[in-house]
Amino acid sequence: REAGTWPRVACDRLRPDSKPIYTSLERGAAVACGMNDELFGLHLQVWGSLQAPGLSLHRQQLALRMLQLQDAAQAERVKGCLQVLQRLRPPVKGGVLATKGVLEVPPSLRRQVLVIMEVSLRILGLDMSVENADDLRQLFHMRPSLQDALSSSVWCEGDGKTLRFEFQPPKRSKDSKKQ
Repeated sequence: REAGTWPRVACDRLRPDSKPIYTSLERGAAVACGMNDELFGLHLQVWGSLQAPGLSLHRQQLALRMLQLQDAAQAERVKGCLQVLQRLRPPVKGGVLATKGVLEVPPSLRRQVLVIMEVSLRILGLDMSVENADDLRQLFHMRPSLQDALSSSVWCEGDGKTLRFEFQPPKRSKDSKKQ
């Protein structure tokens, strides 16, 4: 059942009127990649909709064809992003997101930061592996703007511990606690 609905869902997510609201984390990464928020955001949307691991090329093509029928200009923009994102490179290891003194990402933000790193490294054309602290230091030495974009000051208040409002998980209502 999911296989049949997935291309439609992906197509809907890629329409120009379905832009999510981006946080300072995405905006900082856009600057580090030398592009505007909107184009970087489209790369993130394409990654989330078409580049997720395990999705077949046939499903990607079907979703693109469906988008082509709805909005040819948007489909061309998506194809451009997809070409960049299909760049082969070693995956970023999640363990680097907990590198003391270099990059310490709160657990609730790790998936988001990992996606931003995967997308950013492809946009920047960097094929280096990022598997350990040394790789991460080398990356940040090469691209200090990426280190700035992923700095804990982006997601933490001045105390260095409290997540900024935009990164706090939604509060559960009292009704959902009772269930």
